[in-house]
Amino acid sequence: MPASSPVATSNLLYYETLFDENAASHLALGRAYPFTSDAGAEGDADPEALAAAGLNDSLEHVDFMIGDATTDVVGVRADGGEEPIMRQGEFVV
Repeated sequence: MPASSPVATSNLLYYETLFDENAASHLALGRAYPFTSDAGAEGDADPEALAAAGLNDSLEHVDFMIGDATTDVVGVRADGGEEPIMRQGEFVV
């Protein structure tokens, strides 16, 4: 989420992941949600198909919120060039 999102600008901690994870950009480590992949779209995908699609299968899924109005994110292309993704907490792509 950009730093200008309504949840971010509220400056509140809701103690509810569905709100709090939208106060900033976040990344998740651990178990992937199968429904986010074509391999798991039907809801009953074979674990081997999910693994072949690159989905992680672990016991945990943890979200980490990162960023604020000073965050810059730069992607690196395969050719080594850089592509700005976020400047001062706002997406530029």
